[in-house]
Amino acid sequence: MKVFGSLLLTLALLSACSNPVEKEKCPCKVKVRVLQPDGTYKRETVELKTLEDPNSIQSSKIRITMNPRFFKDGSVSELTPEAQYFVNEDNVIVPKTALSEQMFTLYKIMEDLFFFDKSIGADQVLTYPRYVSIYERADSSMDNGFYIPAYDRIRILTYNGDKAPLSWNSGVIAHEHFHAIFQKIVKSTIYTIGLDYEGKAFSSQAAAEEVDANTGYNYLILKALDEGLADYWGQLHTGLSDSYQTSYESFDINRKVLPIVYKMDSQESLKDTLDFRSYVIEDLSSKGKSRPINGLVYEKGVKYSNLIKSMSDKLFPEDNAASLEDRKKLQGEWIISSLKKLSEIVYTKGKSEALSQADILNSFVPDEKAGRSEICSDLNTFLTVHESKVVACLGQ
Repeated sequence: MKVFGSLLLTLALLSACSNPVEKEKCPCKVKVRVLQPDGTYKRETVELKTLEDPNSIQSSKIRITMNPRFFKDGSVSELTPEAQYFVNEDNVIVPKTALSEQMFTLYKIMEDLFFFDKSIGADQVLTYPRYVSIYERADSSMDNGFYIPAYDRIRILTYNGDKAPLSWNSGVIAHEHFHAIFQKIVKSTIYTIGLDYEGKAFSSQAAAEEVDANTGYNYLILKALDEGLADYWGQLHTGLSDSYQTSYESFDINRKVLPIVYKMDSQESLKDTLDFRSYVIEDLSSKGKSRPINGLVYEKGVKYSNLIKSMSDKLFPEDNAASLEDRKKLQGEWIISSLKKLSEIVYTKGKSEALSQADILNSFVPDEKAGRSEICSDLNTFLTVHESKVVACLGQ
């Protein structure tokens, strides 16, 4: 009865009285919270160019939903919210509740990502509308957001912190959105390690038992690369080395995206010291409740994000000739192109042998020679003496 009563209360809140804007008046101007270059938030009037229905805050490109429930058959049960707002004398939508402000802000972040995806060709690998679900039911999982590959959506959990809600945080949302891009290009399309483990998250024990040492290694390393690139994507969209700090007090490990090159453990060293098969079995048997692999993945992911940031700064240096937006577009195109090359390597080698760091990182060396010697220096620092060298850097 408590659950049923809570559901009725949620529905009542979502359907309370509002001042609707006619659909034909969209695109609409709305006041939302915008993350600033100094890490603070400011209310700004923005235009939501793709919005079709401001009352439910959805369109053919983006849909914001509430309190999703996921089922084994792939279906999702969720609520469509009804925004609470008034329209001021300038015909600008002003949210009346904190939840409505979060939803409009979240839509704006996703819309910005949509237009950026279009500019770099990432929209060609994604399906629409993109779903983001806000979870308002209190449970043991709070203050977090993540991408769910099996359902191709972002889920934002209840926020209980003292800083900016995750639905305001464009760095967090860009991070989770990037996982969808990585999944579509590198994983789902070609089944990264022979089986679509991420898609079998609810009944993965049988799949996990099939994992061998090479498969387990590839699983972990590609997850780490995915996390590192997602952190880089958050930095690319916010300009902040650590946009998470606007919402979180601290992290267990340093997740700042800085142009620092650390050495990565060699393939041989990692395979000798870690039982990757056990990691994968634990991870996939947890059904999302406990992710023992995450600590290791994030620790390696930080090394990737810093390497990619250093390479990016050298390939696309700041100068007076290119605007900030042009430079950002070039960086985005580089990552998409690199992922497509990586997918070919994964498809060729990833099902039968362990991917070396040199195999993976060779994908990020552009065909053009400009800046190649500088980033090859980074790659040679990153790789230990035990690793084969990046083919594209031989002779540099």
